[in-house]
Amino acid sequence: MVEGRHEIAGVLAVLRRHPQVISIVGAAVRNGIPASLYVGKALPLLEAYGRRQRACGLACLGSAAWLSETLSAQGFLACEHIITYGWHAGPLPVTGNRAVTVEPVRHHELEAIAAIDRQIFAPVWHKPQDELEFALGRADYFVVAKYQEHIVGYCWSEWDGTRGHLTRLGVAEEWQGKGIGTRLLTEALVAMVRAGVTWVTLNTQLSNEPARRLYERYGFRNLGQAVPLLWKDLEKTSPSLDTSATFEVT
Repeated sequence: MVEGRHEIAGVLAVLRRHPQVISIVGAAVRNGIPASLYVGKALPLLEAYGRRQRACGLACLGSAAWLSETLSAQGFLACEHIITYGWHAGPLPVTGNRAVTVEPVRHHELEAIAAIDRQIFAPVWHKPQDELEFALGRADYFVVAKYQEHIVGYCWSEWDGTRGHLTRLGVAEEWQGKGIGTRLLTEALVAMVRAGVTWVTLNTQLSNEPARRLYERYGFRNLGQAVPLLWKDLEKTSPSLDTSATFEVT
């Protein structure tokens, strides 16, 4: 939105990770302009865009309080919360399903990983293939779990010095509950410890109890941070927030 001829009043950046969802991924308002005024003018245009794209709703992970408060006043509702876990790294063994192999991802395998992602995560959490390609180029650790050359899960992590983050971990639906998630988690943690990481964080859904139990079993502690996922219907339908997926990290 431009004020006058030259002054940029604000910016609202969106990303379409899934046909049903338009995600607000960035926002800024120039000093001196009320956030409510800017968002109030920009949001109808965004809603019209979403309807033209046949999306069922708008989503925003509300890590910025000013934006969350402004969107809530415009009819967005908190439909889930993302929480953060932390782990003081230390020696641990690799455990979990030993019938699978864990090996680095190759580019031609990204399509299969994207298919698993679509299968196990609700639309608001999807990672499309182009984001996976970006991760392959920058992640410090990106692996797949295979059973007889069939990809059954994947994991990527990043670190900087002594601090690491488990960015994504997913297991194919038919392989959940068979120790694949445990194997991928412990393999990733061992790799981070070997790289000199002493503090590991991850994010997951508040409602994802299976994942939370796994993390807590390996010493992760809830840091007490909860970020709302805000949602506004465009077609009077709520998004699928199925929590059967093993993991979600942002």
